[in-house]
Amino acid sequence: MAGVKSNLIKAAIQVLHMGGLCRLGSGFTGGMGVVFTLHRVRRPVNDAFQPNAHLEITPAFLDRAISRIHQNGLEIVSLDDLIEHLQSGRRDRRVAAITLDDGYLDNFDQAYPIFKKQEVPFTVFTMSGFIDREVAPWWIVLEDLIRQNNSISLDHPVRRHTYACDSLHGKVESYQTLVSSLTTDFSETQQREVINTLAERYEYDAVDLCNSIAMSWDHIRQLTQDPISTVGGHTHAHHALARLSDKEVRHEIDKGLDRIEEETGVRSRHFAFPYGYPSAISENVGNIIKQAGLVSAYTTRPGMLNASQAQWPYLIPRISLNGYQQSLKMIDLFSSGLPTAPLGTVNKLRGRRAN
Repeated sequence: MAGVKSNLIKAAIQVLHMGGLCRLGSGFTGGMGVVFTLHRVRRPVNDAFQPNAHLEITPAFLDRAISRIHQNGLEIVSLDDLIEHLQSGRRDRRVAAITLDDGYLDNFDQAYPIFKKQEVPFTVFTMSGFIDREVAPWWIVLEDLIRQNNSISLDHPVRRHTYACDSLHGKVESYQTLVSSLTTDFSETQQREVINTLAERYEYDAVDLCNSIAMSWDHIRQLTQDPISTVGGHTHAHHALARLSDKEVRHEIDKGLDRIEEETGVRSRHFAFPYGYPSAISENVGNIIKQAGLVSAYTTRPGMLNASQAQWPYLIPRISLNGYQQSLKMIDLFSSGLPTAPLGTVNKLRGRRAN
């Protein structure tokens, strides 16, 4: 299914790119610009089982993408400048911002030198529990557990099942099934309990994972001291916020912001939702983010920037640079706003904020 979807996306990109549709359409659909979101930036990995490959791009592609964004007439700016741009309402200037979520070590080792070379600003939305080595990305823990074992047994009141992982097909199917279940059938607390139980049962060291793939606070401090980089909040434990109580949401946001400030002396002004699927974000959470004193918050809902977001900048859309589609045509397409134009039309018809 993933392969079919990927091929359909490639075909759509090819069609929209033909005849200069991206260039012609951007004047109507490109809005005031776009925010791109990335996760990991690292060299290709030779492994057939890579269920999170969509969250990775190569350093070489990042380098080319930055140049292409400039060629498409967008000025790459910091998030502070982006908010000022939205407040200005100017349509004669289009901007782009580049953000990276979670705080992966490769963001510092691989991506940071590219941003320095290209002299463009960027933002790292930092999950403080990841940097503290208290919270490992559960989706990577699950990937490793499935990779390393021929079967995975889940024994929980919500679901009891043994998943066959002795073939590539079995691993892919098991991962997809478990991710779907863990994000819908289980509460956020139960989800983490399941992952912790599986890690213990199969003797998996989640702290060792954090040590190998997460930045340290020394890295984060270096970023806060460089004018081209911004460190934003991303909660402490990377929960789907709309699935928590209001009290839990505020605790997650504040704990993440407090840890960053304790370690760097800088209070983050910007924030990114940990997840972008519909049940993970809400306007109510946006209100809590505003109450926490943040200037802006970013989802992973696709969409372009527009002046109305300046009035309530707490559900700003972002376009994901998907690891499966590392092509300059994709950059052209997303810079034009063509793929998200239907979403903007639907939102306007429903009288919603354009996000």
